[in-house]
Amino acid sequence: FFILDINSLFLGMKSVVLLTESGGDIKKPGESLMLSCKASDVNFNSYHMEWVRQHSGKGLEWIAEVENDGDIYYAPSVQGRFAISRDVSSSMLYLQMNNLKVEDTATYYCARNPQSSGSYYYYNSFDNWGQGTMVTVSAANKAAPSVFPLVPCCGDPISENQVTIGCLVTGFFPEPVDIKWNDGAAVSTGIRKYSTVQNSQDGTYTMSSQLTITSTEWLSKTYKCDVTHNPTSTAPVTKIVQKPECAKPTEPTLKLLATSCDMSKGEKPILMCLITGFTPSIIDVKWKVDKKEVSSAATTLPVRGADHKYTATSTLQVENADDWNGQKEYTCEVTHSATGTSKTAKIRKCSDCQEYTPKPEIELLKPPFETLFLSKKAIITCKVVGQELAYIDITWTVKEKGQKAKKTTDGVEEKEEVFNADGTSTVSSVLTVDASKWNSRSTFTCTVANHTAIPTPESREIQKPNGNYSIPLTPNVYILPPSSSEVSEAPFVTLVCLIKGFYPEDILVRWMYNDTTLPPSDYINSKPHHDENSYSMSSRLTVPKADWTKGTTYYCVVAHESTDPDTITRVINIHTIKPNLMNLSVVVTDVHSGCPQ
Repeated sequence: FFILDINSLFLGMKSVVLLTESGGDIKKPGESLMLSCKASDVNFNSYHMEWVRQHSGKGLEWIAEVENDGDIYYAPSVQGRFAISRDVSSSMLYLQMNNLKVEDTATYYCARNPQSSGSYYYYNSFDNWGQGTMVTVSAANKAAPSVFPLVPCCGDPISENQVTIGCLVTGFFPEPVDIKWNDGAAVSTGIRKYSTVQNSQDGTYTMSSQLTITSTEWLSKTYKCDVTHNPTSTAPVTKIVQKPECAKPTEPTLKLLATSCDMSKGEKPILMCLITGFTPSIIDVKWKVDKKEVSSAATTLPVRGADHKYTATSTLQVENADDWNGQKEYTCEVTHSATGTSKTAKIRKCSDCQEYTPKPEIELLKPPFETLFLSKKAIITCKVVGQELAYIDITWTVKEKGQKAKKTTDGVEEKEEVFNADGTSTVSSVLTVDASKWNSRSTFTCTVANHTAIPTPESREIQKPNGNYSIPLTPNVYILPPSSSEVSEAPFVTLVCLIKGFYPEDILVRWMYNDTTLPPSDYINSKPHHDENSYSMSSRLTVPKADWTKGTTYYCVVAHESTDPDTITRVINIHTIKPNLMNLSVVVTDVHSGCPQ
């Protein structure tokens, strides 16, 4: 509806006109609000006056105009809801906003149209405007931000001696928040701020700021992020970015393996240098053939394990049969600057490669209780781990009670070979049978043959354990609410499901949210703990505090052999909590570690 003319900008710069908006606020959908604009050196009888607005990240939108003769016009988006008016004697312009909508959230400006009476040159433009006033329309309530400092993990590589730290600000409403960095003095360089993201469930916002500094600055200074959210408090929230307590650097361990020894069959051996157990992650790998460096090797990026130590592999394909058959020595050399070490691993065709092939490990895994209970199927896995497994043969036999053992191929599935980081590979064969065969204590045997390190076939057998009880023990199930301090202080709360007194140990524990089953990644189940004649365990579910406080219902669902085909379900929400739901001594005694083992 208007054109922002460059000539208008110059006119605005020369003018002494001053426009000051006020009245911006936070409102809920359906409510009303009036904006005001005080004008100085503006004759309303000579100029048209406008209201325009700007949504975050978008262009200007004209919404209303009152002309010098009093005629009024509106944009279709506000027609019937907004009313523009003026008081000529006091030079005040108003905008009455009724039946507000979420899409009315914007910064509102009053502006003077340069078209004066008798002039049409600047039609549909404006030459003066104010600083604007913010209007926020949302069903959400005001919420103060939670601030979390972010630091680099121990062992993370430092790129060009730089370190990046961060400040994560979550759960605030409305916008904006101001994030500033200081190290005893204000920091203005190396800062990268990210746009706010709105939570679709509760309407609150999240944003973050990153600061990149040199490693020397990181080690010698203390950095803080100051977060100010004026709608809830004028005092900033200050968080110190603490340096992580990192373990001392550890040097790598090397192991050099070969996929094959004989090139006479047309095979080209691949040499693998397995580099494990080192921190931090920066290493330099070189290969040599009889002390002469070669450049055709490929080295993977280091991968950090659960113990926070790194693993990498470097591979070299032997292309020259004369070098390999002529007993030349191949060397993998790894330099780890953090520990000041340089290690080597060496191999040659006869003395190292052809000495022997290690005997593979054979393991027979019992069926998961989840499939036994839910699908009434027993899935038994025979897993073989070792080297040169491409041609091994795995067979199955089943011996039911009172019958002879029978070889079977029904329900057998061979899995593809999986190559492991330590130079070995894994081959698995899976047998699926009705749960009734497992529960009746049939014997299942897997036999492994056709491997150079196994001259005669080797077998492993498994059956359902007999146990100490002829009748299983039914679990007692309790669900514990979050503590009051957690509810008042943290953005997330923890629910604990305590399961006691069951036997045997196989059990299935799941959580539901309203009518939806949550994925196992959302909660942590401890391993069953043997306690005299029975087992106990716990399951921990962490949920957003906003979901908990609004009354969302959570279910802990427990399945056990003693309950088949039924389950035991316990329900909790903020409205079902009663004082002294469970004696604290019970919790202290019986809730075990929820950390995976």
